[in-house]
Amino acid sequence: NYRLIFKNKIDYNKLKKIFSLPRSGTHYSLNVLDSYLEQLYNFGNGEGKVIGNTFLSEEKSLIYGINSDRNENLISKIQFLKFNFVKFKRPNILNEIDYDRFYSSHHPIQYDNLIDFNKIKAIVLIRNPLKASSSLTLLYFNHRLRNKEINIKNLNDYRHIIFNRCDLVIKFINYWNNLKKKKENFLFIKFEDLIKNPHNSFLKILNFYKIEINENYLSKSIKFNSKENLHRIGFSDFKTITHKDAFELKDRIESIVEEYFLKKNFDYKNYFKF
Repeated sequence: NYRLIFKNKIDYNKLKKIFSLPRSGTHYSLNVLDSYLEQLYNFGNGEGKVIGNTFLSEEKSLIYGINSDRNENLISKIQFLKFNFVKFKRPNILNEIDYDRFYSSHHPIQYDNLIDFNKIKAIVLIRNPLKASSSLTLLYFNHRLRNKEINIKNLNDYRHIIFNRCDLVIKFINYWNNLKKKKENFLFIKFEDLIKNPHNSFLKILNFYKIEINENYLSKSIKFNSKENLHRIGFSDFKTITHKDAFELKDRIESIVEEYFLKKNFDYKNYFKF
């Protein structure tokens, strides 16, 4: 019933959705776009607010629109189709869709069961699978296993985790490569292009959704959300590299990832087939 009712209520001509491979610029993209829209709709100066993380008090999150006079509706951080599982109860109603903001997910790694993919227009963020898998592995180690010392000597004990991260990346890449829907309904952005030329990448996104272009707002949004500026204002997130032998560990993880891809006959070098 949730699926049937909610599908009928979605205005797919207005919905703005980003599907991303993990470690491919998801948060960076959302923050820049939130910053841009905050200025465009004139309820903020485009400079995010740094707040503590609810679940991990030593970490911080970047929030936009938190002090808006629109009751945090225009650019709220309540994610699309994300239920409140804090009390492990299904909600009585679904969150209202705000068509003036962007929503994200890692579909099909995390399924968006309520989306009708025959109607949606969306952005897809992708990245070199080798780099994405190794980064995702390091993120898991340093986020989920932060109390364990993982190094070159004991890395083999965690190969199953590396393989699992690889399978997630393969699943994402294969899904979007084999997508049978209209390809013109999807704009694919490479992480490498996003980092190398963010201005051009975000212009493509704004034009794709026919959002008004303001070069000054966009430049300010990109500058504010740069890694250098966020570090300067005190924003910190969990690190993907923490150990003293981090670079050697990273290279070894990439080697294991590459071996696994070859074993699976996954063409990680020519993955972009959209």
